[in-house]
Amino acid sequence: MEATQVLNAKQAIAKHVHWKNVLQFSITMEEQLTPEQRSAIENHRECAIGHWLDSPVNFTMRQHPAYRDLVMHHMQFHREMIAVSQLIFEKRFYEAAASMKENSRFAQAGLRLAWAITALDRVAKIAVPVCPRTYNSEDRGEPLV
Repeated sequence: MEATQVLNAKQAIAKHVHWKNVLQFSITMEEQLTPEQRSAIENHRECAIGHWLDSPVNFTMRQHPAYRDLVMHHMQFHREMIAVSQLIFEKRFYEAAASMKENSRFAQAGLRLAWAITALDRVAKIAVPVCPRTYNSEDRGEPLV
């Protein structure tokens, strides 16, 4: 996903559910994550939501409390994913699976992230992406025509 594409709440939540599924698949199959997967997990700015948060699309929202809450919960979710990915890397698959169970820190971080995404969606009315847009570095999120 391009950094300048816009996400809606459902798509943003789906992007992080995808990572939960990646971790669960790795645990179930007792396989290591790829270097690319580990990099995306370890760097919260490399995923679709991280790109969107850093993009000029939402420049005007950056001072809003809902935006700041989303940034915080997004980073926390990545910290929990890092903890699980480290257990996978160490081949501690049973512990990795246990760390993702209902009411775990991982599960709670995922719920808080979903709530933060939904809260910002209500405030910002995040639009559905149709296609990538090109943005001028001097503007504040206005698409080039």
